[in-house]
Amino acid sequence: MGRERARFSLYMIVGGYLIYLAYQMYQNPDANPRPMVINVFMVLFLVIGIGLLIFGGWLLYQNVKHPQVDNTAEEEQEESAGEGAESEENETEHGTEDAQKADEHK
Repeated sequence: MGRERARFSLYMIVGGYLIYLAYQMYQNPDANPRPMVINVFMVLFLVIGIGLLIFGGWLLYQNVKHPQVDNTAEEEQEESAGEGAESEENETEHGTEDAQKADEHK
């Protein structure tokens, strides 16, 4: 649960940084002429940054509103308990077969 919140927060931080970069590219447009590529990247950074801010904020809000329960530890315990029961069954089956063979040879 904490990992997801950190990831969503990171989306928002990266989005804010991209918006900051777009703003830095835009500052003082008359002082130095920019090539068209810089303008394209400025708009691209702005759009992606806003998208990441909104997406990360929405995911963070959903996670806080409806927290996911982490059941991985319980599932692993159930799986290991199931494997232990299967191995015990196999051992008892082989044990009875060995006992029957030993009785036949006597």
